[in-house]
Parts: sequence; C-alpha cells; structure tokens
Amino acid sequence: MAVESGAAIWVSFASLAISGVALGWNIYRDVVDRGDLRVSCYVGMIGRPGEGILKDDILVWSVTNYGRRPAMVSKVGGRRRKKPTHWFHLAPKGDTLPKMLQPGEYVSVFAEDLSEVPIDLEELFAVDTLSKHFRAPKKQVDAVVQRMHELVTAGKLKLRT
Repeated sequence: MAVESGAAIWVSFASLAISGVALGWNIYRDVVDRGDLRVSCYVGMIGRPGEGILKDDILVWSVTNYGRRPAMVSKVGGRRRKKPTHWFHLAPKGDTLPKMLQPGEYVSVFAEDLSEVPIDLEELFAVDTLSKHFRAPKKQVDAVVQRMHELVTAGKLKLRT
C-alpha cells in the first residue's frame, strides 16, 4: 500500500477549488453577458429635408441594444389596461423587423396609423426572439396616452371600435 503525501492532497484540493471558480465564472458570464434592449416610445413625425413633414402623429418605438452581445428584435407591441391578457403586436411596414442589433445599434419602428393603437395602454414593449419583453418607461407610455387623448379631443384621431 502506498502512503499518500499531504502535498498531493493539497494540490488536488487547490485544483478542485480553481476549477470550481472557473466553472462559476463561465456560467455567470454566459448568463449576464447577453443582449440587453432598452425601449423608448413617443408620438413623433416623419420628414425629409426639402420636403417637410411627410407624416405627423405616429407612434415610434426606438429600440437600442445596450448589452455586450447581439440581440434580435422580433416584434413591437403593447398591452391594454382593462384587459390584462389583451396584448397587441404591430407589424411595421417594410422589412424593419425582425432586426439583429449589434451592441450599440438601434432600430426605430413606427405605427403610421395611431387608430390601430388602443388608447387604454398600460405598456409598450419590444420582444426579442427568446420572447423576452423589454418595456418602455411608464412616463413615456403615459405621455403617449396623453398625446392620443389630445388628438382625439382635437378631432385629429378617430378610434376604431
């Protein structure tokens, strides 16, 4: 029978500890190091230099990748207040979505017809391909709802029933 040396046991425990730390770091990095989207929404307009305003009062989602990895934006939409399960997704015109965003890139998506958007909004968000919802700040959603109420009052927006 061979007698085990105390140094060999200490080396094996040290290598086990270092391996555990390396494994933990890799798992942490893979979980945290991903695409992170930030969404902002507002009622804006589209214009071109020399042509002026082409379309006024459109709902704009501006989605930026603040993460360190690419992220794919697949949809934009929102949720109504009175119906907690009533989600709506808007399909923007053209080939805007889905869009792969590299770190630091952004995409602006808009709904040309505000009458497609419910006036009783609670949330506006963008969705990535993993079905994670990234919500716009509540103050921006409230500003969009307030602007929509102003347009209804002024007679510029007719809601669908």
